[in-house]
Parts: sequence; C-alpha cells; structure tokens
Amino acid sequence: MPKLLIFLLLAVKSFHSCNSLIHNKTVLDLRNHRGEECYRACTGQTRTCYFKFVLEHYQAMGVACGKCAQGVIEDCFNIHCIPVDGMERGVHSINRQVPGPSINVCHGDRVVIDVVNMMAGTATTLHWHGLHMRNSQVYDGVPYITQCPIDFGHTFRYKFVASEHGTQFYHSHAGHHKLNGMFGSLVVRNFRDPHSNMYDYDLKEHTILVTDWIHDDAEMFVPGLPTRKPNISPESILINGKGVFFKSDKTPTNSPIEVFKVIPSKKFRFRYINSAGHMCPVQIQFQNHDLSIIATDGHNVVPVTVDTLIATGGERYDFVINANQPRSDYCIKVKLLGNCEGIEGYAILSYSDTLEIKPEEYKKYREFGLQCYNSIDLKEESTMNHPNTTCYDNTDKHHCSADLSGLDVDLNLINAEIDERFYIDFLNHRLMSEEVFEEGRYEHFLNVGGSTLIQSAINNISFAYPSFPILTQTDQLSDEIFCDPDNLPLHCSNVRFCHCTQRVKAKLNSVVEMVLIDGNRVLNRMNHPFHMHGYALTVTEMGQIPGVKEMTVDIYKKYKNENLINKLAEGQIPPIKDTISIPTAGYTVFRFKADNPGFWLLHCHFDHHLATGMTIVLQVGDEFDFPQPPPNFPRCNNYIPEIYDDEL
Repeated sequence: MPKLLIFLLLAVKSFHSCNSLIHNKTVLDLRNHRGEECYRACTGQTRTCYFKFVLEHYQAMGVACGKCAQGVIEDCFNIHCIPVDGMERGVHSINRQVPGPSINVCHGDRVVIDVVNMMAGTATTLHWHGLHMRNSQVYDGVPYITQCPIDFGHTFRYKFVASEHGTQFYHSHAGHHKLNGMFGSLVVRNFRDPHSNMYDYDLKEHTILVTDWIHDDAEMFVPGLPTRKPNISPESILINGKGVFFKSDKTPTNSPIEVFKVIPSKKFRFRYINSAGHMCPVQIQFQNHDLSIIATDGHNVVPVTVDTLIATGGERYDFVINANQPRSDYCIKVKLLGNCEGIEGYAILSYSDTLEIKPEEYKKYREFGLQCYNSIDLKEESTMNHPNTTCYDNTDKHHCSADLSGLDVDLNLINAEIDERFYIDFLNHRLMSEEVFEEGRYEHFLNVGGSTLIQSAINNISFAYPSFPILTQTDQLSDEIFCDPDNLPLHCSNVRFCHCTQRVKAKLNSVVEMVLIDGNRVLNRMNHPFHMHGYALTVTEMGQIPGVKEMTVDIYKKYKNENLINKLAEGQIPPIKDTISIPTAGYTVFRFKADNPGFWLLHCHFDHHLATGMTIVLQVGDEFDFPQPPPNFPRCNNYIPEIYDDEL
C-alpha cells in the first residue's frame, strides 16, 4: 500500500476518534451536534449534545479584561475576560470562563463532553453532581474510584444520558480545583413538569450559581498556614461569576454585578445552585419578593413559600418569582452565615420589557447594586433551612429541608423493611504536633490557625484513596485494599486515628438506611453538607437532641429506642435529596434502594473536609454486577518493580 494512502487512512482514523461517536451503529460527526443548540423547548425528542471543555491555568482580571479594573465596564465582557470580583488571581478555568460553560439539555439527551487538560503539571476529573450515571458508572468523575485522573496534555471523553432531570451542576473532584474556579451549571429540563402551571418562563438566564471566593490559590489553605489567613475564610461571593470586593480603604472594585431581568406581571422559574466549597451556609433573599420553592436537588416538592432561603454547599433549589411588584430594580441579597458572617454579595432583579442585557447597561446596574450593600434590611419571617429551627414542627414559621414533601417519592420504600443499616459518625479530630510531625508519617491534616491541627474522619478513619480506580480495574481488587472499624490495616495498630480506604458494602437491590451523626464536640452553626454519588436519598429523620452537645451513635440509639427522635409524622411524605445538611451536633437519616451497582462516594461537601478524609465509599453489589468498562478505558496504578541484585 502506498505510504501516502496509509498516512491518509491514519489521519482519517485520528479525526474520527476525536470528533465522532458510534451511535446506533452510525458514526456521528459531533461537530453537527453542538451542545449549545440543545437548549430548547423539551418535547420528548432527544438529541446528542457535544461540548468541548479546555482546562487551563489562567488569570482572573487579566490582560484580556482591558480597562475593566479602571471602570470601563464594557471591557469586563471582552472575550476571555474573567472579571470575578475585580481582584487579580490565578484560576483553573474551563474555556477561559469562571464558572465554566452552562450545560442546558433535555431529559434523555445523550451528553458527550471532551475534557482537554492543558493545565501543566495538574491532573483532574469532572463530577456531574446530581446525575446517577446508571450504566455509565465509569463517568462519575472521581479519581481512583471510577477513573484515572486526566493528565496534563490528555483528553478524556465523558458520555452519559441526562437521565436525572432538574437543576444539577458539575465540578472538579480532584485537589482543590473547584475552589479555584472549575465548576458550572448543568440543567436537565423535563418535557413534563408538575409545576408548569406556576410559571410562565423557565429560562437559562435565570440560573443562579453562587460560590464563595478567595484571592489566593486554594492549595494555600490545605493544610494552611499558622498566621497568614487562617480559618479558611472566603473574601467575597460570586453570583454567576460576578461580584464586588471592598478593598481595605472601603472602595469597591469596578467589576460588574449580575442582573436578572423579568417581564412585569409574569412568573419565572429560577434555578439556584450553591457551589460554595467553604464551611459557611449561603442565604439568599429577593427584595419585596417571596420565593415559592418547587424542587430541591432535582426532585419536585409540594410548593412552599418563604422569604429567605439558606443552602449549604452542593444543594440546589428551584423557586418561582412572581414579578407582581411596581416596575423597578430590586436587590437580590446573598450573604454567608456562621463563621463567615459579614460577607455579602448582591445581584439585581430588574423589571423590563426585554430580557436582553447589553454590556453598557451594567454600569447603571452596578451603581444601583452598590446601594444595596449594607443599606437594606430584608424581612426574614419565613426561612427555608433556618439554622435554629426544629424539624417536623408544624408550628414553626421556619422550615428544615426535611419538612418538604416530595412529589416523586417511592411509597413502597418508605414502608419497606430495612435490609442493611450503616452508622456514619463524622468529626474533626484535634491532633497533637507529635502525631503529625513524626519521621516517616505523611498523613493529611489541616492547620486552622496558630498551632491547631485537625484531621477529618468518619468512624475514626480518615479516608485514603486507593492507587487505582477500583470500579474499572476489578482484576486488582481484594478485601485487603479496604478497611472498616473492625478491620484495620497493620499501620493503624499504634495510632489514635487510622488512614485507609474505608468501605461499606451493600447487597444489590437491598433497602439501605444510613444514619449520619455529627460527632463534633463544638456546638456552632456549622452544618455539614453530605453528598451521595449515584443515588437519590429519601430523608426520614433530621434534628438535634436538646441539651446534647457531643452527639454519638450510642446517644442516638438510646433516644431512638425511647422514641425521642425527630422524624416524619404519620402519613407525611419526605423529600428526596442527594445533598443533605446535617444539623450541628445532630443527626440525619435517609434510605435508598441499592439498585445502582458500583462504587459510590459519600462525603462532606466542604472542600477542606473532603481533602482531609471526611469520606467513605459505598460498594453496591459484587464485581460481577458492575458494568464492564469501555474498550481501551485508561488504566493506572503504582509502579514499584522488584530490584534484583545483579540488575544495576
């Protein structure tokens, strides 16, 4: 065969490998399936939606922003400009955007995303928070659980069906990349919505993606420094990547503020995503407007109207705003609670005859938005997720997320006998210096200021990732890889706290109940958000025990036996969630049917707690129950060959 012909055949093969997909035995040219065109009215007809994500070490408020920092507002919208809160810093960007590109698809669409890693020296993954990845478990995006990290210079193709409708999002699940900007919204619309009569519009322009923001690389805070910016406190709030920072002289940066336009007398569905990675809940309020909550974590609920919504990291809420007030501009107030009290951000709700926003309009909106800072007090008469409310108390004007009533709950699951019950007792251990700084020991820890050192753990075990993806390299699996409180490795025999890959195992199709206990010994306003991969969770109990400041599994069992635990009332329908806030020194109980085989993480969604071990992996089924990985799926492991005496 002539060399030129061989070259052309190889070139065509290479082209198709990067830009095509075998679908129904036909090779698709993905250039004809642009993901941006999948934002449409959903009719039940599905599409293939292709996105290309290029990951880079990039700059916020950099050269591309021109004179944005000097007040030329139009320059803040230059191509490749990332204004954030007006302060320069390095970021981990997707397509030179923070947040990354919005994904808007319809239920049942096939989503294909090529992730091109151009971050020198950095490996990563992307997790699709809220999607269960049934039959696509290898694309859940957890390093060394479902896949090898995507190395610098490599491209990895994620492909899955958008089978869970609702408001979801995506983010890196490696290192601290999420805190550095690697996250974005993912909305899966359904062509049948039980609440469609409550609103006139459901538009991508009304997605609210909130995150806390710092001015240094997140890696500086884990383990952290004794005196420089201790306690991992954020410095501002971003709303869809926009915000303002007040400098030391009290002058604001010149960055734009986000604007949401609404048409008078119409009703709009807003989709709210809390992408925050630090420890503080986020509160949102709309001036002179109530919020009618209709869904949480992608699951429909009986509508509840409140004036204030509080969410912890990873939670999502959908609510309806009725534009029935006098035509004007209104403040949207977003603030951090708990240890982050005093950090606020604002956006604008603007009544208008058109939903289009031109860059030059942001100047007037910014001037109005600056008046919102520290100048308005909004009513808080009815709050969703109020930190001091009592769950299941019908006399309380405030609500827990557990008080919501789900519309798509499996009633058989509520009444089913529990096959397997797991107790998950999490806490932050206070460490002594000699435990951390011992020759030959290199375990993760967190320095939260001064000489205070902590390590996060579940059941007294701080999670360590395996050296290979346990879902896809089952030929290397053995029980010795895993640990639990009754089966600890030898290296844990002489230490207070163990560092290993903790696993709980459930039989396929069993009914599982998990009891999460906050064993931390400090009573404060830190409610830990826990996220479960691969499953929707039916929440049956949530609360605190009055007077108990050091919660334990034994205390929970005692009060449970005495019927003193806050739980569902007779006939009450619980909500379904995948990210649950555990009350401080309290408990939360949920159940699910273990019908999605594989390995799934359950972890705290505080970035630094995840990084220092507040994680456990759930195995559902046995290896022969797992779907086989695709052909040529990447493999990785340690490389430690034997050395022979005559080799060197």
